[in-house]
Amino acid sequence: MTEPSPKKSGQIKEKIGEWLNSEGYPLEFKTARAFREAGFHIRQGMHARDNQGAAREIDVLAEYTLRTNPGFVRISHTVECKWSNDKPWVVFTSEDAQVASSACINQTMANPLGRAILWCLAGDTTLKNSSIFETPDRPGFAGRQCFSKQDLFYNAMQSIITSSTTLMDNFNHPVYRRNKGFPDAAWIILPCIVIEGELFEVFQAEGADGLEIQPADRIRIHWRGAEARSHITHVDIIRASHLPTFAKQRRAEVDKITNTICNSKQNIEECIRESSLDKLNITEGARGTLGLPPLLQEIKERTKIEPK
Repeated sequence: MTEPSPKKSGQIKEKIGEWLNSEGYPLEFKTARAFREAGFHIRQGMHARDNQGAAREIDVLAEYTLRTNPGFVRISHTVECKWSNDKPWVVFTSEDAQVASSACINQTMANPLGRAILWCLAGDTTLKNSSIFETPDRPGFAGRQCFSKQDLFYNAMQSIITSSTTLMDNFNHPVYRRNKGFPDAAWIILPCIVIEGELFEVFQAEGADGLEIQPADRIRIHWRGAEARSHITHVDIIRASHLPTFAKQRRAEVDKITNTICNSKQNIEECIRESSLDKLNITEGARGTLGLPPLLQEIKERTKIEPK
């Protein structure tokens, strides 16, 4: 077989590099590195299968896991990477899209034990003061990729939420129900979209007729249009240039909230051991949902079966 000439090989490498850049692959490696350097465990090209066997890909999975006895607490950032240097992204924001901070905490994506913990901690000040559960004065509610006929923004939102939900459903396997038939692992999932390109916030200022356009490094969206789940989903859109700062801040805040989360986990496990919710510690706050989350309802039903 004849080897390509150095000149031709260089031309091929250049074309491959251009293609890789246009497809956004360098951004995935850049994103993984930013989270890794911040102290997260990284997996790239992660796949989760839905109930029909279809594989859902997550570009980058950045995780922090704290072992407990029993089980563990895990906080994961599921990240979709989008190269968009030639087409800026705009996110429409409004004060009307606000939700109560307690509802933001409660409706954060989590597995059954994680959701029960967040429901109990919905009014906790430690969580409220973290950007992980932030509800901005002017949250995003919709967006678009400029100068494009395709609605890449909507597709990206649905994709990352569906992939995250599928991953969360995979974690609800019976193998994790090791605590008297209840799960012993709590998992919180934080969907993100990282864009290589410009990001702008678009809103209408009070008393103005036109729209304000402001550059942004990060915008949080309270997304109400998810096809994969009924609750509001909080999605962060981050410019790639801002990602190292974002990842470092998140890692520091994970350290601040895990002790509170572990204490609530222990409290719920005590309720599981006693088959009673009498000692359940519940903070005050509007949650935006009705009734107990499924896991706490399951403990309540077990109380009827196993009276003390």
